Amino acid sequence: MPSVSLRHPYERFDVLWRRFKKAVDKADTFKDLHKHEAYEKPSEKRKREKCAAIKRTQAKLEEEKIYKHPWMKPKNKKKKKEREASTDPWATSKDRG
Repeated sequence: MPSVSLRHPYERFDVLWRRFKKAVDKADTFKDLHKHEAYEKPSEKRKREKCAAIKRTQAKLEEEKIYKHPWMKPKNKKKKKEREASTDPWATSKDRG
């Protein structure tokens, strides 16, 4: 259990309370309390762990920009550049291709 001591004898209660709440959050006391609050069936534990694994995998895929399906790939950048060049009023005929 986190504890907080007075820094000086005239420290206000609200400052002390704020430091205590930060210490409790940092120590994950409430997470531990909820974890031990009730019995978790093995099937519920597997389900929770599976959901967590799926979330981790999705985050990793998003981070690495790996796409599962071909229709999820980004569009060809070359075509986008060609479109921009064709709409550019100052582009010459050589630039337009």
